[in-house]
Amino acid sequence: MKNKIKLSLLTLSLLLVVSGMFTACQPTTPQEKAEKAVTDYLKLHTNSPSDYESVSFTKLDKENTVWEKSAEYVKLEAEKSGIKSNEKFASKTDEQQSPTNNNYLGQNLTFISQAELEARLRFRPQFVGYVISHAYKDKNALGVLILNNYTFHLDKEFKVISASVAAQDTTLRYNQTN
Repeated sequence: MKNKIKLSLLTLSLLLVVSGMFTACQPTTPQEKAEKAVTDYLKLHTNSPSDYESVSFTKLDKENTVWEKSAEYVKLEAEKSGIKSNEKFASKTDEQQSPTNNNYLGQNLTFISQAELEARLRFRPQFVGYVISHAYKDKNALGVLILNNYTFHLDKEFKVISASVAAQDTTLRYNQTN
């Protein structure tokens, strides 16, 4: 009976140690989850996955909806375009449509400005995911090892939605003299 209890305790201890090791390897912070998602994505989508080498990651940023991409903004921009090409204004002379003609601007853009102001006040950004930039080395199609710098957009569940070449950022430049 004592041997059975000892064996059960030993088995339980071993199981706890193994599960603890497995849990310790799993990413826990949002930064770690994003880095793992990007690394996994690149290992599937690079020219030479075996040559992939991480150089650096930027700090993970939250991504929210922005006014300039909202449906309300697009609608207002369309209305502005409609006023500019409206037939009743098409017959006006260049002088009457001139930006220095305050009467023209006041009559036609005040309504749009007021509508835009009201829409901006109603607009509330919504959390949509994360953004992180990553510098890494990989071989290009010619087999030459190069430094890549991409910005990745991830959804709320840390799935890579898109990847694009990142703008030059001094924090991600690779010093080739090393």
